[in-house]
Amino acid sequence: MRVNAKAKTPDKGSECCFASAGIGYRSMPKLGNGFMKHEDWPECYAAIIQCAGHLLVARLERLETPVCLRCAECRVADSHQLQIAEFLASQGNEVLHLEGV
Repeated sequence: MRVNAKAKTPDKGSECCFASAGIGYRSMPKLGNGFMKHEDWPECYAAIIQCAGHLLVARLERLETPVCLRCAECRVADSHQLQIAEFLASQGNEVLHLEGV
């Protein structure tokens, strides 16, 4: 199924794609990577996670599980979501990477 990334209504884009598979969808722009344009973004985002990781993931912890984090990056290693997942794992959450799925 092709996903329209710029969809403005729930019957299109990611929300529709996930709903058709029985998966809820919530957009959480605050989990985005404001440092992506910087060459040292991994270090910058790691500093944010180290200082305020618990604040970043607070909304995730209130959602029904399981939760899927997704990013525009094709590889998990290239995504700031990896750092979020690692933080969640360090807090005792089970993490499974769905790379290539």
